[in-house]
Amino acid sequence: VSAQIFPGSTHPREPGLWRANPYLERYTVPPCGSVVFELFAGDAITVTDPEGAQPGELISFSPDGRPAPAGLCDAQAEAATGFQKILASSEPSAQQVAAGLKRRNISAADAEAIALFGPDTDPGLAHHYTARENLLCVVCAPGDAMPIDKQLPPTSLTVHVKR
Repeated sequence: VSAQIFPGSTHPREPGLWRANPYLERYTVPPCGSVVFELFAGDAITVTDPEGAQPGELISFSPDGRPAPAGLCDAQAEAATGFQKILASSEPSAQQVAAGLKRRNISAADAEAIALFGPDTDPGLAHHYTARENLLCVVCAPGDAMPIDKQLPPTSLTVHVKR
């Protein structure tokens, strides 16, 4: 019996890698955390709740540091309490975000949020927005550590920005 050896591999070369599109950015918002990024006029943003039931907040600031929720949509904005709670934590990542906002002369106490999702959100629900002006954006997934008698831990959110 002879065995024949084929050169090369039959496995995918790069499994799971993100597609190389220079105009598409992907951010994962960690549970009880946030991500910060810049949007320019005309950029499209999609925020998705992959697992469902995860509250989310979308906060935007104008280049001069003022809250600017109208730069994304006409929805009624509310106080960014989830974001402020995240910044008040002692987590190193929260302190880095707070320091970055301070460097840009942005006060998180004045932040206004567009509420994205709630406890009854279905998995995979997405919200789409287009930037009307240049903005500094924060997407956060506020929450608390899961109580031992519950089955609903905080989960991540996914953000796609198309330039």
